[in-house]
Amino acid sequence: MQFPLVLPLKYKVISPKAKAISGTGSTIRDTGSGIPAGQREKVFELYFSTKEKGSGLGLPMAYRALQLHGGSIDLESKPGKGTSFHLKLPVMEGEGFS
Repeated sequence: MQFPLVLPLKYKVISPKAKAISGTGSTIRDTGSGIPAGQREKVFELYFSTKEKGSGLGLPMAYRALQLHGGSIDLESKPGKGTSFHLKLPVMEGEGFS
C-alpha cells in the first residue's frame, strides 16, 4: 500500500540536472501483532500514535525524509504476523553527484 502525500512538498534536495539511473531499497520487518486495517492509512499522519507515550512523529519524519530525497515508503501488514516497511531511494547521477 503506497501512501498519499501527508506533508506539503515544497522543497526537493535533488538537483534539477540530476536523473535517477536506478534505485535501492531496504525492508524493515517485525513479527508483532501487525497494524489493523483501519489504522494503516493514519500511521504517517503527524501526531497519530497507538502508544500511550508515543509522539506520533517517527513515521511521518521517516516518510518526509524519503520524500525529500525522491524516495518512497510502502507498508505491508498482516494481522498476527507483523508489519513490513519497504523503503526505496533513487540512485542519482548528474551535477552534484559523483
